[in-house]
Amino acid sequence: MFLKKIFIFLLIFILIILLIKNKKEEKVPIINILIDIKITDNIDNINNYETLLNNYLKNYNVSVLYYNINNQYTYKYKENQIYYGASLIKVLDALYVYENLELTEEIKKLVRLAIKRSDNLAHQKLVQIIGFDNLKHYGQLLGATKVLTNGSTDIYGLATVNDEFIYLKYLYNYLIQNDNSRTKELKSFFINSYYNYLSFDDCPVILHKYGYYGSFYHDMGIVLAREPYIIIVLTKESPNFSLVTDISQKIYEFHQIVNKKNYSLS
Repeated sequence: MFLKKIFIFLLIFILIILLIKNKKEEKVPIINILIDIKITDNIDNINNYETLLNNYLKNYNVSVLYYNINNQYTYKYKENQIYYGASLIKVLDALYVYENLELTEEIKKLVRLAIKRSDNLAHQKLVQIIGFDNLKHYGQLLGATKVLTNGSTDIYGLATVNDEFIYLKYLYNYLIQNDNSRTKELKSFFINSYYNYLSFDDCPVILHKYGYYGSFYHDMGIVLAREPYIIIVLTKESPNFSLVTDISQKIYEFHQIVNKKNYSLS
């Protein structure tokens, strides 16, 4: 590491001398070299933190996904592991309704209850209104592979972090690209603290949905930080809710590294 710092210092010194000697030359290549050095330095930090995350997560039965919305940097841990999804499917309910149906007061109330309070009766009624096959086909059109694949009588179904990521990314784009009273209302349902174990001290606002059944507890959300990101934590560690908060904190720290703008050689 010491030799690396000396090398970088000497390289920067040489570039500065060259720049002073010939001010008329194009400066972009030199600037690009410096940027490449900085990015490479931060990639080391990112890789180191990923290793720490992997070593921490391997102690638990969990799957995790982090996605930086602005630069598309993605971290996945056991993304192909299948869980019972429980109430996570209610995100798909809400998307289908607000994108495809006329919003009567009754339907809006059902969506609000399904998202803010995770009301199972509201979900059952929404599936009846939408239709099981329609909801399943809608999820498949978005790209999900495990949506409602646990039999025709199971209206909750299975989940992977990849499928849940598809739903949250689509939700984010739908809310951002359609900034109106309809989407603002839908967004407000997801801003809640009900079984929200992604939240911690000083955590930014989160559009959140949890799923909970037996040993399964899942939490996922869109963190509305200055640089927004998606986080998905699926577990078979219930009722170890603090584990989800710990993972959320670590992902937030990781997010700061991924978004680092001012690199340091120290």
